[in-house]
Amino acid sequence: TSGALGTAWAWYMLAPNWKGIFPSGSPAGSYNDVTSKGPTGAPLLRKVAVLMTDGGYNTLRAWKDQDQHYASDGAAKLCSAMKAKGIEVYTVAFALNELPVAEQALARKTLQDCGSDVSHFYETLTVADLKAAFPDIAVQLTAVYLKL
Repeated sequence: TSGALGTAWAWYMLAPNWKGIFPSGSPAGSYNDVTSKGPTGAPLLRKVAVLMTDGGYNTLRAWKDQDQHYASDGAAKLCSAMKAKGIEVYTVAFALNELPVAEQALARKTLQDCGSDVSHFYETLTVADLKAAFPDIAVQLTAVYLKL
């Protein structure tokens, strides 16, 4: 998985400076709307990236002798930059246990660090775990307000 590239594209989809390449009916909102509050006190806009990967970041499949840290560090820097802009980042790791042992710890750390906090990291080892992660994220993103 070219994780740094996938992470960059997640950011591009949410970044207002890329709105010129997307259809005019669906431009990305301003970062200012992420920090501005509406009448209920909630942000006017919430930007959320959900990254799903096996965590084995690389730069080019079968690149001989590549350093796994190179692509993982690039993805982590992109995640830090997204979070600095107010983007909430969830990471869903799928089957990290199937990576070579030497790569598992780095993959886990990269994805934990990429998430907005530890509760934004999901380690799914089975298809059932994976299917449970996305509804859980959806519930966290759904705000219900009762007006009395």
